[in-house]
Amino acid sequence: MTHLIYSHSHYDHVGAAHLLGDATVIGHAEVARTLQRRDDPRRPVPRVTFQDRLTVDVGGQELVLEYRGPNHEPGNIFVHLPQLRILVLVDVVVPGWVPFKSLGVASDVPGFLQAHDQALGYDFDVLFAGHLTRLGTRQDVEVQREYVGDVRAACERARTSVRASTVIQQTGVDDRWLFAKTYFDRLAREASEEVVPRWVDRLGGVRAFTQDHCTAMLIALAHDWGVEGTA
Repeated sequence: MTHLIYSHSHYDHVGAAHLLGDATVIGHAEVARTLQRRDDPRRPVPRVTFQDRLTVDVGGQELVLEYRGPNHEPGNIFVHLPQLRILVLVDVVVPGWVPFKSLGVASDVPGFLQAHDQALGYDFDVLFAGHLTRLGTRQDVEVQREYVGDVRAACERARTSVRASTVIQQTGVDDRWLFAKTYFDRLAREASEEVVPRWVDRLGGVRAFTQDHCTAMLIALAHDWGVEGTA
C-alpha cells in the first residue's frame, strides 16, 4: 500500500494507520491539527495536507479530495473517484439506517444536513459510507436527506406547540438545568413520536436513535439557526 487517505481523524477509522509503514498519509489540514493535539502514535499526522481541494493519481486512478466545510467533524472530506463513479463520505450517511446517535455526533449540524446536498452534487453510483451493513447508492443519500429533513420539520413544529411556561409550572425556575433538560426532553419526545411511525419501516435504528436525533436538532435550532420556541 502506497497511500492512505484519512477521511477524518476518528480512531475507529484510522486507528491502525501506524501499521502501514511508509505509506504516504494524506488528510485535511484540520485533521492534521487535531491529530497533533491527540499525539497518538497509532494515528500518524498526515504528511500531505490540503485546505480545499487536492487531486491524487494512484495507479492510474484519479482521486479528487475536497473539503466542503465541517459536518461530522471538522476536516471530514469527500473523496471522489470519477473514473469508477465512487464517492467516499464517511460517518454522514449510513445506507439503510438512520445516522448514529445524535445525528452521527455531528460537530456541525447545519453542515451535516448540507453534506447530503453536497454529496448528491457528485457523479457517483456507489457510496462508501464507513459503517454498517452495505455499500450505498444515490438513493440512500436521498432517503437519509428526507429523514433528517423530517426530523428538523418535526422539531420546528414541537417548538411551537410545547410551551416553556407549562414546563416551568412543573420544574419551577430555581434549578435552571432541570428546566432546560425537561423542556428539551419534552420537545424531543414530541418530535420523535411524530417521526418514528413514518420511518420505522423504511430505515433501521429508527426507534433506537430518533429521539437523540431530535435532541441534537433542537439544540442546533436554538444555537445555529436561532429558531424561537413558545413561551
